[in-house]
Amino acid sequence: MIKDVPKNAKINLNFYHFVQDCRKIDKIYLFTGGNVKEEEVKPDIDIFISSDYINKIKEGNLCEVLSEAWSNGDIDQEVYIGNTKLMWTYKGLLKYKSCLGL
Repeated sequence: MIKDVPKNAKINLNFYHFVQDCRKIDKIYLFTGGNVKEEEVKPDIDIFISSDYINKIKEGNLCEVLSEAWSNGDIDQEVYIGNTKLMWTYKGLLKYKSCLGL
């Protein structure tokens, strides 16, 4: 999935845990241009996933882990661009829409 992220796309994958009902971000990874960097930018899409999934992602398929997190309610996403730009920029990722929550 990462190799299909377009060059002009910006998706932040935010790992978090809760402290007194507040989400605390542990790590942020940027997906852009087929690369992953530990970097925070103003994204098109923010994906928030529980830090409990870090080891599963290291061991397995990212899309499968994200799908599991959606099923368990351990993931959320926020989209900061309009639907037209979203569909145009991310059309190559439509095959992954279920694991991205789109």
